Amino acid sequence: MRTAVPERSIRFDWVDGTQVNVTFVVKDAAKSSVSVQHVKLSGKDDIAVRKSFWQEKLDRLRGHLEGTVSNP
Repeated sequence: MRTAVPERSIRFDWVDGTQVNVTFVVKDAAKSSVSVQHVKLSGKDDIAVRKSFWQEKLDRLRGHLEGTVSNP
């Protein structure tokens, strides 16, 4: 982990030397958003793979929070 601001953001190194920045924003008492930036990627193919990876993880998180997925 590089840095973290409780309830706002976290930055960490991925095992391959790339970096991940995650930001959380509270919209209201029942809503929030999360954004992920995965940086220092090697090119278009790597970007496509990571985009798909993070989309799947965020979809599972959404399902878990909405009660439609039992394991995050």
